[in-house]
Amino acid sequence: MSPVTHDFSGALDSVLADLKAGRPFALGRFNDGEYKICRGQRYTAVDGWRVGRNAWFKDALLDALTYSAAGYVVGVTAPCCGVRASQWYDKQRQGRQTFGTVFSHANYPRAHDELAQVDAFRVSSAEGADLQLPANCITSAWDYTWVVDALTEVTKPVFLSVGPLANILIHETWKRRQDVALVDVGAVFDDREYQRPKQGGPNHSCAWVLGDAVSETPSARPTTVVVSETPSSRPTSPIVVSETPSSRPPSPIVVATSPVAVAPTAVPAEEIPRRELPRDRVLRSRRQRKP
Repeated sequence: MSPVTHDFSGALDSVLADLKAGRPFALGRFNDGEYKICRGQRYTAVDGWRVGRNAWFKDALLDALTYSAAGYVVGVTAPCCGVRASQWYDKQRQGRQTFGTVFSHANYPRAHDELAQVDAFRVSSAEGADLQLPANCITSAWDYTWVVDALTEVTKPVFLSVGPLANILIHETWKRRQDVALVDVGAVFDDREYQRPKQGGPNHSCAWVLGDAVSETPSARPTTVVVSETPSSRPTSPIVVSETPSSRPPSPIVVATSPVAVAPTAVPAEEIPRRELPRDRVLRSRRQRKP
C-alpha cells in the first residue's frame, strides 16, 4: 500500500487497489481510543468495553505504533479530528503514512460497500465471523498468541474488527509473514447508528491542514479576521470571531485613550502642618548658627 496523506479519498483508493490486485500489506489504525490507551489513560468505547489506566496491552500497542517495516502502514488521527492526538502521533512516528479515519466520514459508504465485496477472512466478536473473539477480550489480561498462530495459516486477506487489539494482532502477524493483506477495518461493517460518521458530518473529508478539511456542517474552528483603520508598521492583533453561537456572554469592548498629564494641585502654606521640635533641640540649633 502506498502511503497517502494529502488526499482523503485517495487514501481509500490506495487500500482498495492493493486489495483488488492481491498485493500484501499491513494497515493498522490509531485514533482517539488508541491515543488515550497509549498514554496510559482510561478509555470507554461506545460499544461498552473499557480499560483503566495503564492497560495491560499498552506496551504492545505502543510497539505496534512505532514499528517500521516494508509494507507496514499505520494510519493516525488527522488534526481535524484531534489536534493534540495528531501532534502526539507525529512525534511517535517517523513521518505520516495515512489517515486513521480512512474508512470513516466521507469514505464510509464506499468503504462499506467495496470492502464487503472482498473475499476476506474476518476476525471480530460478531456472529458469523471466521474467527470470533470474546467481546470483552481486552478488558483484562488475555492471551492472544493463539490468534496470531491462527492468522499465520490464513491464505487470503484478513479483516480485523476487534478494537485496539487489531493493531497488536496485525503487528505480531506481520513480523511472521508478509504475504497477505492484514487490515484493521474497525466498525465499517457495523450498521448500528453510533458507528456512523458524525464528527464533521457524513461528507467530511479529513486533511492534515485544518484549513483544508471539508465538512458539510459549519466548522467550530474560529476564523481569524484582522481589522485595522490606519496603516501601521506594528502587526495588528487578530480579532477571533466564532462562527458558532456561544453560551458565554460577550466580552466588553475596552477603548484605550491617550494618557492625560495632570498638574499637581498646590497646597496653601497655612494648611501644611508644622512640626513642633522640643525646646532643648531648638536652643541647640540656635547656638550652632552663632558665629
